[in-house]
Amino acid sequence: MSGEAGVRDSSSANSKSQGAESAASKLKGLAQDFESAMDSAASAVGESPGVTGYKKYKKDAADSMVDVEEYMTQAAINAQSASNEISKTDDGSSDDYASSTPPLSRGINFA
Repeated sequence: MSGEAGVRDSSSANSKSQGAESAASKLKGLAQDFESAMDSAASAVGESPGVTGYKKYKKDAADSMVDVEEYMTQAAINAQSASNEISKTDDGSSDDYASSTPPLSRGINFA
């Protein structure tokens, strides 16, 4: 991006952060859904012939899924914050550069 000033398109960053928020919202309840599926599987198999390990596996995997949910939620928050800061900084900088003397040979913020 040599010879350019500003962010090419801050709306792209905003769009990406909205995508992260959408992904995070789709992961909400993942652990509970998994636990329900595991309960159904254990119930379908029954006590005989003695299949074990469902409870431990369910707990371990559900704990990991909660971690994924929390991570994705935090990633979405971070992406939104970064997008807002990019837009704010870029808008503030465009005012400074717009009044430069002599005028720049290229548009500010690609407008």
